[in-house]
This record gives sequence, structure tokens and C-alpha cells, in this order.
Amino acid sequence: LDGINGVANIRGKLYLSGGFFTAPDGHRGASLRLYVYDPGRNTWTRKADMPRKIAQGITGEINGKLYVLTGSCQYCPNRISRYLYRYDPVTNTWSTDFPWSPNAHVSGAGAVINGKFYVAGGRGTDGRVTNKLDVYDPVTNRWTTLAPMPTARAARFGKIEAGDDRSGRGVAWPGR
Repeated sequence: LDGINGVANIRGKLYLSGGFFTAPDGHRGASLRLYVYDPGRNTWTRKADMPRKIAQGITGEINGKLYVLTGSCQYCPNRISRYLYRYDPVTNTWSTDFPWSPNAHVSGAGAVINGKFYVAGGRGTDGRVTNKLDVYDPVTNRWTTLAPMPTARAARFGKIEAGDDRSGRGVAWPGR
């Protein structure tokens, strides 16, 4: 599996979704699977499938729920997608009734700061590396486009500098 949608820590367990896979017959495709790793038991458990086969998305955790901004989408009207999905670990269900991100962020980076989901860089709908920065606020259920990054960047990883997702400080940067 490569091109996963990132990983999030929810109550001490790691949640990872989607990605690309190669079947034994050589067929390559995107996955809709969600897995949870429990470090206390050293086990992986498959949970409810995502609504669509997604890879290269971005993941964040807000108030115990998993948020996934989609990237590459297999069998979608457009291969590059901007859907936002939310997974509730308590009910093992996905919700899809959210506004689309204003910009695509395929293989971008993300972080949760002060309860908002920031997504930066990646590749846009034209396939080019972008410098766009968007933030989703679950309280208002709205996306806002913020000041663009100084340079366009895309990567398979990201980080938060000068803070963490609970401190209220920090900036999410895609890799170089």
C-alpha cells in the first residue's frame, strides 16, 4: 500500500485509510479500506470502508473523529477530487455531507490547529504543484482559502512546526 491518505491518532490508536495497492495479478488501484492499529494489543483491525476508493488524500483528527480530504479518486467523475469525509470511530460510520475543498491538494500536507483542519500544497486539478492553503472549520462547516505558501510544494508527508495541534501555534508545511 502506498499513497495512503495519512494517519491520525484517535484515543491512542492509529487510523489510516485508502492508498494504492497492487494485486497479485499486477492490477493497480485505489483502496477504500480503513484500518486501525492498536499499539496496546499490537493488532490491526479493518473498519468501515470509505465511501469511495481514495489515495493521496490528507487526514486530520478533530474531537475524536477522522477527517479525510480526498486526493486521487478511482471511479469518480473527476480523478482529482476535493471531497471531505468524516469517520466516527464510535459508530463505525462515514459521513459525506460536507462542502468540497475550494482547491485540490493531492499529496499535500495537513494539520489540525485549534480544531480547524488546515491543508497545504499538493497537486491541483491540473496536476501541477500548488501553493494553495485552505482551512476547514467544522463549527461553521465552511472552507476558507488563506494566504498561499511562498512556493508551491507537494510531498507524501508533512509536519507541524513551532507547536502542535492542541497548542494553537504552528504551521503545516508539505515536504520539499
